[in-house]
Amino acid sequence: MPFRLPLTTFLYVLRALIVAAACISAAPAQPQPAPPGRTDSLGKPLAPSPAGLAPGTAGRMAGVTSSSQGRRIALVIGNSAYQHPDNLPRLVNPAHDAEDIAAALRRFGFEVIERRNQTLEAMHQSIAEFGSRIGGSEAALFFFAGHGIQVKNQNYLMPVNARVESEAMVPYQGVNVNQILDEMDNAKSSVNIVILDACRNNPVSGKFRSGRSRGLASPDVVPKGTVIVYATDPGNVAADGDGRNGLFTAGLLTAFRGRDLSLDGVLTIASAEVERASRQTQTPYVNGPKTLQKNFSFNVAMAPDPAETETRFWNEAKASGTREAFEAYLKRFPSGTHVALAQGELRKREESERASKPQESIERKAVGGTVPARPEKTQKGPAPVLAPVENRISRSVTDGLIGTSISGRTKKSPVLN
Repeated sequence: MPFRLPLTTFLYVLRALIVAAACISAAPAQPQPAPPGRTDSLGKPLAPSPAGLAPGTAGRMAGVTSSSQGRRIALVIGNSAYQHPDNLPRLVNPAHDAEDIAAALRRFGFEVIERRNQTLEAMHQSIAEFGSRIGGSEAALFFFAGHGIQVKNQNYLMPVNARVESEAMVPYQGVNVNQILDEMDNAKSSVNIVILDACRNNPVSGKFRSGRSRGLASPDVVPKGTVIVYATDPGNVAADGDGRNGLFTAGLLTAFRGRDLSLDGVLTIASAEVERASRQTQTPYVNGPKTLQKNFSFNVAMAPDPAETETRFWNEAKASGTREAFEAYLKRFPSGTHVALAQGELRKREESERASKPQESIERKAVGGTVPARPEKTQKGPAPVLAPVENRISRSVTDGLIGTSISGRTKKSPVLN
């Protein structure tokens, strides 16, 4: 009689092989040591750079430059397109949730691994990659939006290709949350944050023999320095929402735009938003040390990217269009990308200024001196002779004549009686 391997044992072995293959493919290279004397925002030594990347490279890939706060790594997964809607219905929001949360975390300096509509194998690979990158990091954050199922107080995140026909199938069709917690615990990152918007209700809950099948379960053991956030309290289900995002994710995004960006402040605002939108039927649940929640802040002072600073300075100089603005750019960035353009703009302005000045201004500039003011215009023609004329005019009456003498010459004229 041929030997038959039980289905559950076969699935368990298959799952173990998948995890092993994913771990081998994502095995990390030797991390680079952190520069001495630098600490993160919690006073702990900075984490090493990601394998194969120079310090600061990963931050620039995410749109920012690494600062003294250390590295922050996030894995964000959103599963919407479930392939077996008779078991797990499709969801509208999770893919949008993942996209929007990933964008928000990048603005806060996180290096984000963003994944959507993941199969079981893909989820294992993503988690293995996440685990290989968070070693010694300042913060490791895991976010999941999609279907979540709890069986015997164990929480499972469901991939899009899961087919759940019985309670016994769930552990082999889903990803146990403890797998993520184990990765974080092994990596020894300073702060671990797990956010699960994954308590959606599903039609298979009634088929389970467990006493509690609705929602997710509260964890039995949480690694040190870890905060786990649920979209709703244990045993309840979370609403998918009528808009672009689920209620809980929408609350988080609203909180990320607030002033208090400590983890405690963000979760407080998000909870208030969820309770208001759900009319008090959904209340997020947080498990983790309160001190950590108050001390960790999403907002960090990121060192500006030099290239972005120069580009912004150049754009402002162009918008101003003044000689002073271009000269200021050349002084600030003497070897900058736009030096030739700035010099060209200055030459254009010099030529324009020379062309607008009178000719005498050009001559004055050429000789390096001053030219006397032009005399006022005078009447044309020869100047009048002002020299005196020695004329002697004398009159005498001789023999009845009047005599006029000019220069010794006498002319006689008759006298009229």
